[in-house]
This record gives sequence, structure tokens and C-alpha cells, in this order.
Amino acid sequence: MKTIIKRITAAAASAVIAVCSAGFSNSFGADTEEPPLFKVHFELGDDVTIVPDDDGNVPEIKDVEKEYNAAVFMPKAELEREGYYFTGWTADNVYGYKGGMVYRVPDHDVTITPVWNKKGDKDVHTVKYSVELDGEVNEEYEKLVPPDKGISGSFIEISMYSFPRDGYKQYGWTDGTHLFKGQEYIIIQDEDITLTPNWYKKYLLTYTVGDADRVNGATKQEYEVIETGEVNLQNSSRFSRNGFEIIGWHCETDGKDYKCDQKFVMQSSDVIMTPIWFAINYNVVFFANTKSDDDDIRIKGKTDTTITIPECTAVNEGYTFGGWEKDDKIYQPGDEYLIVGEKPGLGVFFNAVWTPAGSEPTTTTTSSSSSATTTVTTTTATSTLSATSTSTSTTTAPTTTISSDIKPYSYVVVVRDKKTNELINDVVLNASWYVAYEINGQDVSTGPLELIDTSKGNPAVFSYEKYKDAKKCSFSIDGVQGGSPYIFNNEDCVIESDDEKHIVYYNVYLTKPDISYGDANCDGNVDMSDVVLIMQALANPDKYDVDGTSENCLTKAGRLNADVNQESPGLTTDDALVIQMYLLGLVDKLPLI
Repeated sequence: MKTIIKRITAAAASAVIAVCSAGFSNSFGADTEEPPLFKVHFELGDDVTIVPDDDGNVPEIKDVEKEYNAAVFMPKAELEREGYYFTGWTADNVYGYKGGMVYRVPDHDVTITPVWNKKGDKDVHTVKYSVELDGEVNEEYEKLVPPDKGISGSFIEISMYSFPRDGYKQYGWTDGTHLFKGQEYIIIQDEDITLTPNWYKKYLLTYTVGDADRVNGATKQEYEVIETGEVNLQNSSRFSRNGFEIIGWHCETDGKDYKCDQKFVMQSSDVIMTPIWFAINYNVVFFANTKSDDDDIRIKGKTDTTITIPECTAVNEGYTFGGWEKDDKIYQPGDEYLIVGEKPGLGVFFNAVWTPAGSEPTTTTTSSSSSATTTVTTTTATSTLSATSTSTSTTTAPTTTISSDIKPYSYVVVVRDKKTNELINDVVLNASWYVAYEINGQDVSTGPLELIDTSKGNPAVFSYEKYKDAKKCSFSIDGVQGGSPYIFNNEDCVIESDDEKHIVYYNVYLTKPDISYGDANCDGNVDMSDVVLIMQALANPDKYDVDGTSENCLTKAGRLNADVNQESPGLTTDDALVIQMYLLGLVDKLPLI
């Protein structure tokens, strides 16, 4: 047997007929106009009756008006017509919809009519799948998609199979005029129908930082996308650059600007996207390290601009002010400091240097008027809330800036990488945080947390009083790094206590949950039912994707399990295809990397 798959590539096959993306300037403006509504009219015919339900009531079939692409559920009512069998609904006598299926509203008014089989009709017609590569029919492929037969008015479900072709991506099937996705229904006509793979050529969508400096980590990412395919552009965390944020993308190919996460229609050529960088306007903090936070000084300053080091007006009894320290350098009031930017999530801050009163030390400074060096006594804080402490050597500057608005009787949760102990800077704190805790041996769940500080990159802060009796806690969020669930488990936490203000600091380490690749329906097995559920979720997300209306819809864990093609992030038809190939023995293991 020939090898069916040599390589599964990363392609986003989300739409074939797509609306062109708006320009950057338009997309950032507020849309104040109400979207137009389109009428969906149900025309039954004069000789049609609606069958009463089990309670004897006649279901009502009503017209609706909705905006473009809104979901309309087809009526589940049964119809009767003398000499015919009712099979479903259609808007064009090409695509069929059974009762309960979702119909997407087009950009015009539409009339939905019943579809009928004529009683006694024995004239059978065939829907055949023909797979031809390089001018030759591939018999192995066609064995996987056998023909279907039926009389006029019958519904035939389109095959989910898609087949590889070098340089191309298959998106459903076509009769030469219409495009059919897997699990859609085609209506049998009075003739045979031949369907062929709907091929789209693949091109590279490249993200690059361009000539930007101070970049952390990756500087380039490439994805294969089908022409006319609609994809969401990368979010603002695609690249990391000290002192800057990404607020959009500039397309070098068409010269237009786009928002992060905006939908983009792939052109029939390779496309290069570069970030639109925005300089961060820092709130530069000068920590006086006294008993009062009111002594701290804050100055605004953008990346690549210069600020003047301020005078210290605070008084620290028994000590003399010796300057402001940052990164093992001491700056004097009046010095100029160039803000070069910090890693994402970190702020720009200085700590006051205090020397014992009566001593005559010379401080290390960046000022041209002084270059002498000596050991000085410094007072630094591990956060804006910590009690002051004194040592005889320069201490390490804090790695986390905690808002001065934190109230007494609070928890502060600082998220760090478990292996490197570095801060996780792309955690967005929001109302989806929940806490599960144990009191007197009984598990209790509550949420959302009553957060005090919810800014990106800052520690989570929430009420101590509410959770003070907890014996153990675990924190979870669904919005980390593009939506993948992570668990914040405090069993490995480092806990520090500030008795004066009753604040507890948790160093919470980041760990990923276990993933059972391929098991989309979470039944403990990898089989064709997982493939079917993935295709159902893609074709009918309102019903089968996470939180869908079906009781058999994907769960969040199942969606993680289903993402088996690591070259194509997120749930795509590639994942269903990889599982099929795994079941056929053409892929050795899951996930496919």
C-alpha cells in the first residue's frame, strides 16, 4: 500500500468565500451602526400539513429576521403531503438541512422550502467521489470514500475525508459549481453527481520582527495557509520586545495595517507581516523604602525617552540619602536616565540608598562629577508592601512590582515558571480566576475571585479574609497563552508572611495538565468517534464545540486532546485527518510534531 501521508502541514482551512479585511484605521474605530437584518421565510406549500406532536399540538413554523451569518435552527416539525415523504429543508435545492440543524443567514432575504421523496420512485442516482492526482485516478483514496445512492430528494451526507497533495490543501468537495464541507448534506437530483476534492494552493504567512532591537526569543514564525482562506492574525504576544507592545500588524504584501486577532483573507501569494510597535509609557517608580508609601515618587516616561532623576524628599531617621539605585548603579538627583524598556510585564523602578548618619561614604554614581566606589548600606523592598530591612551590602532589585493599592488582609499570587523560576509575564488576570480550597477536610469551590489588581503582568491580588481558613488552595485560569488551560498549584509554593499587614505572598508555579492526545470525546479510547466529533465541532460549532447545545459536545479537555497536529495550532480539519491516519497505521504516534 502506498503511503497516504508523507507530511501533514500547518494550514488554516476556515473559509473559502470570505469578506476582505478592513484597513487598520477603520478597524480601530467604533462601529456605531446596527447590522442589517435579513428575513428567513418558510414556504410550505398549499397542499402541505404539519403533523401534530405527541401532545396533539401543531408546531408553529415562524419566519425570522436576523443579521448576516446568524444561526437559525431548522424546524423539527414533521410535514405531510399526499404522495410524498418529507426528507428535510432547503434554500436552493442543492444543500439539505434536517430538523434541528443550523442554517447560517446569508446577506439577503431567503425562502426555505421542504424537500420531498416521491412515493414509488425507484429511479436510483449515485453520488460518486473521484480523486485524481497528476492526471491519474488514485484508487486507494477512492476506496476510503465509496459512492452513495438514493432517489431524487434524498439527503446524502458529504464525506469528511480530505487527501494530501503537495503544495495544496483540500477544503471539502465540489461538483464544479458548489462547495460541500464534510457532514453537510447534498440533495440527490434526477441525475448522478460526481464530486472531486476542492483543492486550494498553499502559501507562506510569515511573521517577522523586522529590524527591531531588544527582542526576546523568536524573531520569525511561518505558517502554511490556503489561498482565500480566512485566518485570525496573531495576537499581541506573538513577539516579545523590551519596552514595546504590539498593537497591530503591517502587511508588507498589500501595504495595509491590521489589528491583532483580526481576520485576514490569505492572498494568492506569500505574505509577510511585521509588528506595529507601540512604545510603553512607564510609570517609573522611585521607592523611598521608608515606613510610608507616600514617600515613593512616580514619573511618567516612554521607552527611548530621557527622564531627570528626582530629588528625594523623604526622611529616614538615622540615615542620609545617598541616591537612587537601579541595576547595581546609583544615580544622583539631576542625572538623566534613558528608559530603554523592560521585559514585558516588568516595570521601571529605583530604590533609595540610605547611609548611616554621621558616616562619610562616597556612593557609586553614573554622574560625570563622581566615579568613586565604596560599600554602602542600602535599604530595599521585596515589594511595595514589604516591611523595610537593612543589610550591609547592595541587595538585588525586586523582580516584581506590586501595586500600592493592595489592601491589608490580602493574598498576592506571583506566577513563575516551575523550571526557570522566571515570572510568567503573559498571564492576563480576569474574572475567570477561580479558587478551590479545603476547610475542615471538606472541599469547597467558589469564584470568581474578588480581584483587587487585574492589570496584565501584575500579581493576582484578592481578599485574604474570604479565604483565610483555607488549608490548601489551587488557582486556575482559562486565558493563558492563547486559551490553553493551565493549573496553578500551590503545593510547590514559597510562602512569605508580612505580620504587620497580614499579607501572604504565594509563588505559584505553572504546570500543564495531562493531555490524552486523540481522545476528543474523553472516553478513554482513540477511534473514529473522536474524528466524527472533531468534524462535527468544526462544521456545527454551536452544537458540538465547547459549551455547545448537544450533550455530546466537546469539553475543554477534549479540545486539548483533539489538537494532535502540532504544526497547525488549535482545532482544524488537519487534526481529524491525523487521527484517521493514526488509526490506519500511517502515523506512528500522537501528537504529530
